[in-house]
Amino acid sequence: MIAVIVMIYIAIILSGLVALTTYNTNRTQQLFIQSEKYVNELSMVKKSLLALSTTYVETVDDTTMRYAALPMGVNRGTYHTLPAMLLKQVNPLGKPYIYCPSGSRSDVPLTVTINGGPSLTYDVATSVLVKNGRSTDYVTGSGVNTLHGAIVLAYIISPNNSFKGTTNCTDVVFDESTQSFTVLDGRVEVITDVEVESVNLE
Repeated sequence: MIAVIVMIYIAIILSGLVALTTYNTNRTQQLFIQSEKYVNELSMVKKSLLALSTTYVETVDDTTMRYAALPMGVNRGTYHTLPAMLLKQVNPLGKPYIYCPSGSRSDVPLTVTINGGPSLTYDVATSVLVKNGRSTDYVTGSGVNTLHGAIVLAYIISPNNSFKGTTNCTDVVFDESTQSFTVLDGRVEVITDVEVESVNLE
């Protein structure tokens, strides 16, 4: 009789361990899938902005130059968010993407203010440019942000769960050891002038 009770007790313990292991495995898979979705959607937002990007030609001092431009976003609260024409405005965690555009030129009047975070605003130049028959405001000038010769035209920050709303656009840093851009409490994608020019070849 004691042997039967011991066997039942062992069976209950084993079934509990199996249930716990199954729960942990399922939770790990869900976190992995959520992480993949988080990364994939940020990449999709970058591709959408590249599809909306354009190039334009300016002649300055008898020299014709081609410049890259990204569409203007929308100031919402202390942050600048994605252009309204993009359908995906929030990440899988329900937090709005933070969009930090800049321009290819620094020799133009900077008349529009962008909210770059709770303690940062910066000025840019905008122009209405036409792409595919649609007139849109594009960021054409700002203080030029360069890295290894490439002009950085935008940071797209996807806040994570620990995001406290204190991150500024200038908090994005390039980590030389990993050769990647990072930001506290989120993931970041970067768009350079070379990428914009490559999708707008004529």
